Amino acid sequence: MLRIAAVTLMVLSLLASIVGPTSPASAQDDADLPSAELTDLEKLRERRATLPGDIAAAEATLADADEEIAELSKGVASTELQLELLLDDLTRAVEERDVPQRIQQEAAIARFVDSEQASEGLLGEIDSIDVDIEPQSRQQLYSVVVEDAGNEVERARQRLRDLGDAVDELRNSQRSRFSQLDAARSARASAASKLSVLNEDAEIIDQRIEWLEQLESNWVLTGLPGPVTDRPALAVKIDNVDAARPQTGINQADIVFEEQVEDGRTRLVAIFHSEDSDPVGPIRSVRTSDIEILSNLRSPLFASSGGNEGSRQALRNSTLIDVGHDAESGAYSRQSGRRAPHNLFTSTVELYDRAGDRSTTPPPQLRFRSPGEALPEGAKDVVGVTVPFSNTDIEYRWNGTGWARSQNGSRHVDSDGVQVAPPNVIIQFVGYRPSAADGRSPEAIMVGGAPAWMLLDGKLIEGTWNRPTLESHTVFRDADDNLVELNPGKTWITLARTDRASIIE
Repeated sequence: MLRIAAVTLMVLSLLASIVGPTSPASAQDDADLPSAELTDLEKLRERRATLPGDIAAAEATLADADEEIAELSKGVASTELQLELLLDDLTRAVEERDVPQRIQQEAAIARFVDSEQASEGLLGEIDSIDVDIEPQSRQQLYSVVVEDAGNEVERARQRLRDLGDAVDELRNSQRSRFSQLDAARSARASAASKLSVLNEDAEIIDQRIEWLEQLESNWVLTGLPGPVTDRPALAVKIDNVDAARPQTGINQADIVFEEQVEDGRTRLVAIFHSEDSDPVGPIRSVRTSDIEILSNLRSPLFASSGGNEGSRQALRNSTLIDVGHDAESGAYSRQSGRRAPHNLFTSTVELYDRAGDRSTTPPPQLRFRSPGEALPEGAKDVVGVTVPFSNTDIEYRWNGTGWARSQNGSRHVDSDGVQVAPPNVIIQFVGYRPSAADGRSPEAIMVGGAPAWMLLDGKLIEGTWNRPTLESHTVFRDADDNLVELNPGKTWITLARTDRASIIE
């Protein structure tokens, strides 16, 4: 019986290996998601028009895969039932084979001896032969019974062999079915993944089309209504040390970046598009960070007061259009009453006139909210934030309509006495590396991603920024990976060193 149990366990193990669980399908369709940087409305509309057909085809493929999986699953279930029934037969055959032959023979003899009818029948056959074999009759009878028992054992062994062949055949059939089922599941996973991607494509493209359509009648850098003038962005490098204040034009710029330069001081890159400033300044020199910041504005005009040879060469090699003092000196003048080098000014009106058609309209850079649209759930009330650089301390405090800016302990006002208080402030945490143009000059790393704080409506949204390439616009997301939408209007972006900012509760 031990041998029977062992064989039974072996068969059960074998059956489990045949019908056991399969590995989950891991096929993943690698269809591309739409680029987060697409800003061409017509291309987006063309892509959106093709999506319904692609989605319908993916849904049909998914339905076919589901039907095939259902059919194959029925076949697998049927084969499992056949194996279960065959297992019962196999177990009985193993028991018949493994009962010792001696016990089979003794049992057969005992049955024969106990059967009077069988004895009389056999003796009658012997008497009819009319041969005196009485002394040998008992031995002959035993021999016949023993031989019959041996035949019984051999028949049991043959049945076991036949059942073994049947198990092998059914096992091969089941393996084939499982292989087909795995392939069908893999195909379904691929179809489901593709359908998910296509639906996500549709959602993202719909959102982007809606965004771009809204901006068709709005200024792209502020989201404010027009009349919109088709002209390029003009970035002006503005001094920001205490001796350069108050500056002119900083409240007219659509977007202002604040970057660290040497000695822990900061400078401003003021980007003009919807408004002009005449004059604007004071103007200072180019840094390689400026190219990192501005390369996604489709060849913007760039005004500066020169720079070291490495920085000027980087500017020449970039997509920026140089309308700085070296290239357009006639558009610049020095104001009396200010000490050099903090007295060089220009005019956005004159620079636009001199630029001609050398540049193009910038693509959208930020997303803007509709009136009354709710902020993300993670937005929290704050009084303001502080951002310390080693020689410049920045503070923004919510005043009910904007984020009032102070610098080094005093209100940051323009030359008209108006305090800087944009409706949107972004603290974009970045790394800084030594500039190739001058190792003493820090260069902001504007490609990649890191944490970011978005400030609007007296609340702070903690999230991230991401910019895959220099040509890409920066995408800001909240902690739940949703795109952050700002208030239409001006935006100031401070490029703070990582972890160099604090919340004023």
